[in-house]
Amino acid sequence: MAQVIQIGNSKGIRIPQAIIKQTGLEHKELQFKVVPEGLLITPLQQLRQDWALQVDAALAGQSDSADTDWLDVDLTEAAQADEQQQW
Repeated sequence: MAQVIQIGNSKGIRIPQAIIKQTGLEHKELQFKVVPEGLLITPLQQLRQDWALQVDAALAGQSDSADTDWLDVDLTEAAQADEQQQW
């Protein structure tokens, strides 16, 4: 099992390699959460880490360019047009 060990002036947790591989924690940044049962260790979720690649891949799969015309709109001009429009 895992053990708390001395590392310099700090404490560390020595986790067996088999558990690291089984849980997919190898080469990951970890986050710790104190729960009533003890300590929960999970990989840090980096939101939107590769979202730009995913969007590009999704757009590359589309054949109709009409669906993507809105991506080329200059939002600055659109915002100014809305301000000038009288209701």
